[in-house]
Amino acid sequence: MLKEPSSKHQRSNQDEFLPELIPLAEVHYEQFTATQHHGPPTMASSSQMHSRRWDHVLNLDEFFTHIYEYHQNGGYLCIVLQKAFSLLQFVFVMSFTTFFTQCVNYEFLFANTNVTSHGTVNQGKRHFGDAVVDNCAGHLSIWMIFAILAAVVYWVTRVVKHAQYIMKMTEIQQFYVQELKIQDDQLPNLTWHAIVKRICEAQKKLRLSIHQDNITSIYIYHRILRYKNYMTGMINKRILHPVFEVPFLGPIAYLPNNLKHEIERILFTSSTSAWTNGPNLRDEYKHHEHLEMAAKKMKEDCKFYGFLSLILMPLLLPFQMMESFFSLTELIKRRPDGLGMRRYSNYGRYLVRHFNELDHELSARLNRSHIYAAAYMDQFFSPVLEIVAKNVTFAAAAIVGILTILSAWDEDVLQVEHVLTVITVCGIIILICRGMIPDENLVWQPEILMTHVTSELHYLPSTWKGKAHTAGVRHEFDQLFQMKWMFFVLELTSPIFTPFVLLFWMRPRCTQLANFFHDYTERVDGLGDVCSFAVMDVGKHGDPKWNHIKELKAIDEDSEEQPGPAVVTSHNRARDGKTELSVLHFKTTNPEWQPPKASERFLRKFRNRLGQEASMLAPLGSMHLGQHLERQDSQQHTRNILLESVHSIVPTTSGGVSASQIAPGRHPLIGEGLHRIDGPLENAFQGITGKQSGGVLASLYQEQPRAAESLNNSLRASGVDIDGAGAEMRINALFLRGLHDESVIQSSSRHYGNATSSFNMHPTAMQSVFAMPDGFGQLPEMESSLINVETPTYRRESTQRSVAEEPVDVHDIHEAPQPLADLSDLPGTSSAPLIDHPQRSTRRAAPDTHHQQINEVDEEDEDEDNTPPLSFST
Repeated sequence: MLKEPSSKHQRSNQDEFLPELIPLAEVHYEQFTATQHHGPPTMASSSQMHSRRWDHVLNLDEFFTHIYEYHQNGGYLCIVLQKAFSLLQFVFVMSFTTFFTQCVNYEFLFANTNVTSHGTVNQGKRHFGDAVVDNCAGHLSIWMIFAILAAVVYWVTRVVKHAQYIMKMTEIQQFYVQELKIQDDQLPNLTWHAIVKRICEAQKKLRLSIHQDNITSIYIYHRILRYKNYMTGMINKRILHPVFEVPFLGPIAYLPNNLKHEIERILFTSSTSAWTNGPNLRDEYKHHEHLEMAAKKMKEDCKFYGFLSLILMPLLLPFQMMESFFSLTELIKRRPDGLGMRRYSNYGRYLVRHFNELDHELSARLNRSHIYAAAYMDQFFSPVLEIVAKNVTFAAAAIVGILTILSAWDEDVLQVEHVLTVITVCGIIILICRGMIPDENLVWQPEILMTHVTSELHYLPSTWKGKAHTAGVRHEFDQLFQMKWMFFVLELTSPIFTPFVLLFWMRPRCTQLANFFHDYTERVDGLGDVCSFAVMDVGKHGDPKWNHIKELKAIDEDSEEQPGPAVVTSHNRARDGKTELSVLHFKTTNPEWQPPKASERFLRKFRNRLGQEASMLAPLGSMHLGQHLERQDSQQHTRNILLESVHSIVPTTSGGVSASQIAPGRHPLIGEGLHRIDGPLENAFQGITGKQSGGVLASLYQEQPRAAESLNNSLRASGVDIDGAGAEMRINALFLRGLHDESVIQSSSRHYGNATSSFNMHPTAMQSVFAMPDGFGQLPEMESSLINVETPTYRRESTQRSVAEEPVDVHDIHEAPQPLADLSDLPGTSSAPLIDHPQRSTRRAAPDTHHQQINEVDEEDEDEDNTPPLSFST
């Protein structure tokens, strides 16, 4: 994993010949051989020897991933115990299952016979030992022996992998102690943001990366999330859309852990995947003439792993059944209502995930939204099921009550055949029916609850606006927020359906997947190939409806000549504003990040508009919303989007249940420890002290201190949590969504003669920003002849893009809604430089008119304002 240069002179020689070494290592450019030092040995201290150990790490992706896992898993001892108990748990499951299926005489145990397993006649009380079969191993069938041998081979491979992983964790522990000066007992009290800062400081003396003197947070995130960013992009562009129509159940999002691992193995980690053993995409995916061969190779991999899973299904299914049974038993014992609880599905986690968002940051958002999402789903119930459940519960409770009273009076009642069985079954029936009966004190407020959910998820399809109370939105959200019993069913059936999904669903999409790697891969010097969406360049992958922000008044710094926005085709555009939301999220959790120029302009405009509206805010707790809006109406003729966004998450004082009642005692820093907090620990509003710089809200103190102070006082007086990056992102996400609505409405009104009066309509005291009239924020229907179809551009041979050199009316780009791209249109994007990254390659490709267009789901409705978020066609 690590190469140890013998001296400082060796490192200087390596840097001297680096320009000659890099061309020779175009594919595995991080795995080169250092020049040898033949001079006399040099004297060095022990600290210098330890530091040289970390010079020029070969596999930085693996190195930074292990540093992250070491921090999140709690240190060396926790990791060793976790791996050891996972091995012991596998042995326990196999031994326990084998014993109770092969070594127990159930005829004697159930009192169907008096003859014990030893051949003697039982005369007294039955003992469990009399039911154990003698010489059990000699009675095993050939299939059972084969299954045990396969399990032993699998267990041995796991032991070897876990041993290798623990050895690598030993090196990581030494790195933490020797270079970062962090002991294991300090990890729970350190955020990941603090760890990243120490790693960046250590780079200056250690030279972990040989390609640059300094590394930044975005560099580390790219290394850790290289493959997950691709998965996020594929699901965002609906290249991977694992939603299937199931008879009698409707659409089901099917992405169990087994299927997810198989997809990741085919695409990223196997020896025949699209990636080399390093940060480089294979050459056949970079050149058009080899794409067909690459897609064919990927299809062969799908066929191989599909048939392999089909062959191993008889072995995997019994083990999956037993593991699911034991996990389910533990859950019910710990939480009797566990099956009625909900969790975010694997598909939902990828759908709402931002680019460059680590697992603990995503989990923090989902955990904060969980209580509101559960309350939202509890708003819906079936009157028919409620009537049936109440009556069934009445009968089952009566049976349990009578049998319990009789058993308390005389314990011999329990000796009657099937009495305990009846009590157990009736208890389960009562538990299931309880979930079908709504709370009698339930307050109907789906819009408010969905607002709170969206403020954390940062995901709201346009078709959900004002329709949170409908069954359609509820069913679509159910794909993201599934019942736990559904999770167990999906995991239990994964050995059965995974082979068929790979063969008949994944395999036909290999051409689209190969095209995705070709179209959305960007080469960054010193970093390798990364998903171009992960660069978070608004000029290349942004949506004008999301990043076109109209300022209420001119700002001096923006009055200078600014380049017009780049032409971003619908093919290159991320759906649901994910690029803009990812920029805001990463800037909030990593305030020191220097984004690309186009993203920096977007952040500046966003911050200016936020400051302008914040300066007009009074503390929301000091007056009624209607009074505030009347005052606002007398001052200006436009909406205060910040006021509406903040009010949508303000705890209500009348007419409904407050947020504090939904989540009593909720605080953003309460959790499993500081190491699970997303972003820096400092408050977003500490910018007034000058210590915090870079955060969107914190930077207001430096540029517009009065506006920032007004917003700060308004939020505190309203009882809104403002501690931590997550709370700041709640406001940013809602405010950006309001600006998106404004952009859509203004474009519709200006260009199609639909003067929408609802734009100037103020929300009532109980109306959230999502409770809008039907059709609000949607474009009117137009004749196809009025739509200006984009001029086709051409894909490039390499992974870089260039903007088609055509005269573009910048005014139209600012104001007109983006036309839909034809299915045969090919993309072209801008090449805005990336400030925080090393210099990117400037290769260009020759035009290609025969390249196959990616066939996305609902490509004709690529514009996210008119596209349902979940197209259930498979």
